[in-house]
Amino acid sequence: MALGLFAAIRLRSPARAVTPASANRKPSRARNDRGIGLILVMLALLVLSVLAAAIVFTARSETFASYNYKLDTEAEYLAKAGIQEAVNWFRSARYKAVPQNQSAAYYNASPDGSTLNLYTSNTQPVRCISGCPSTGGPVELIGYGSKSSNYAGINDAGGTAVATAFARDLVNVRVTGDANNSGTFSINAVLLSYQTVNVATPTCSDGITPPPCPIETWLITSQGTWTGAAGQTGTIAAAEEEAIVQSIYVPIWGQALYGYCSVTMNGSAGVCTDSFNSALGQYAGGNNKTAAGGCDSVSSNVIAAGAGVGANGSVTLGSNVSVAGNVTIGTGAAPTCGTGYKGSTSSVLGEVVNGPYQAPPAVPVFRSGFPSGAPSYSSSQVLPLSVKTWPNTFPATSYASASGANVGTTPPLPAGGPCMDNSCDG
Repeated sequence: MALGLFAAIRLRSPARAVTPASANRKPSRARNDRGIGLILVMLALLVLSVLAAAIVFTARSETFASYNYKLDTEAEYLAKAGIQEAVNWFRSARYKAVPQNQSAAYYNASPDGSTLNLYTSNTQPVRCISGCPSTGGPVELIGYGSKSSNYAGINDAGGTAVATAFARDLVNVRVTGDANNSGTFSINAVLLSYQTVNVATPTCSDGITPPPCPIETWLITSQGTWTGAAGQTGTIAAAEEEAIVQSIYVPIWGQALYGYCSVTMNGSAGVCTDSFNSALGQYAGGNNKTAAGGCDSVSSNVIAAGAGVGANGSVTLGSNVSVAGNVTIGTGAAPTCGTGYKGSTSSVLGEVVNGPYQAPPAVPVFRSGFPSGAPSYSSSQVLPLSVKTWPNTFPATSYASASGANVGTTPPLPAGGPCMDNSCDG
């Protein structure tokens, strides 16, 4: 029986004999790695293809972004050019502001009650009450958009209506670099504030209108449109820029002291500068209820402002000095004058600011042979020589002529030009 079992086993596995250990081992399937390399290559190609596509997409996106940035920049420069052109236009003879004597008729503005009767607008933006296309609407000059210009019916120096001149000069203005680089800009302007001020010049900035002069604040919006070729009208890129343009004015006598080289102030307590309003009376007089007092005085009509100190070079303030105003540091002084401010900021009630160079007045030039001394007359002479006696009251209503007769009105001036001495050499 045992032999028969062994024979049967041998027949099932003739290659080898079955031992007790091998009889308990399970048969395993042989591994086959053929084809795995192809799969890895395909995966690598897929990854490389995705990376290549991403690189191409990124490069193309950056190209488009750079191109769009170029177009936007060109449109932005056009808009900035429009702002500059608008500022120049408002300063030119092509524009005319409403003069003071017509401000109450056109604008919602009120006088300040002073001797000069200065006007200030009551609303912001300024509104037109008559003489404009839209009564009660804001004062504006429109170059693009759905709105229309609303400006007083006055003409510029050339006789052209201001609104017409604006449409001609600041609407669809083309700027061309070359045949392939061109664009346009158009302007909108809204009048934010209006007031009039007195000036020391015979006329306002237009060279025609007498003072008081209008001072205006404009909100300017410029739209730049890039069209590409000079002959194209379609919009490739557009940009808008805004700017507020306001005239700056300062008092005619805004400085208590100004040095063409330098200024140094020292002393004991009480060395200071202040100001007063001459329209309200003398210094420390009058009835200026708004004055806070300055220096050592708390009297009415003493103002702790408007009395600055400046120099083209340096300004030096001692510890006991007070300046009721700004300290202005100019430019262009000689190196020996120094530069900048030296002292405590608490000594300056305003601010330390920079200012332009102030040129000293020109040295007068006299003709050859002009007398160097002061004019003098003999004590026995009576001026004018045709007058025998002068009246002792003012104003003079009559005087005694050389013949002794009383003559009405004031004495006549002597014939000829003024004389410095009997030889009339002056």
